[in-house]
Amino acid sequence: METLRRFPKKKCLLPCFDVKTGIKTKQTHFLAFKSNHPFKIHGFGMYGPMTEKELNIQYGLLIDDFCNPGNKKIILSNNSKLIQFDGHRKIVRLLFHEPIIVRRYESYILFLNTDGYKTYRGVNGLSNAHVGNLKLMFSPDFDGISETTLAEGNFPEIYFDRVCAEKAEETTSSL
Repeated sequence: METLRRFPKKKCLLPCFDVKTGIKTKQTHFLAFKSNHPFKIHGFGMYGPMTEKELNIQYGLLIDDFCNPGNKKIILSNNSKLIQFDGHRKIVRLLFHEPIIVRRYESYILFLNTDGYKTYRGVNGLSNAHVGNLKLMFSPDFDGISETTLAEGNFPEIYFDRVCAEKAEETTSSL
């Protein structure tokens, strides 16, 4: 499994909180992406909370359904879990139940919902990230309700395996 990093190597983590109250009880993060090559996505990394020792989260992957009136999103993976933290600023790996084939140049959306207080966030996010010849193109998305933008937020890492184009087409043509 390989790792693609969305933020530069030099980490600068900032707290994410509501300016009015200093506390945010629920956070919703979305980040859209496309790829120039097919690959299998296993999951992504998240920054943990600043204060809590545990955090309830829901996370997964969506795809745009352009054939559906109203441009609905289809859930490809939906996972929930309680994560334990030890107080360090480590990136936590969130893996899907099964890896998912990502087809090239289709729009996918990572999502993360947290039920807790302040979380750390990365800064100086990349709009294009590369690992070898695999290029992911990120865009802010999801109706303006996301705590994550291109410049800052969550989703510091994406975990994947490369697949050949023929295998990706065989697998996804049966969907």
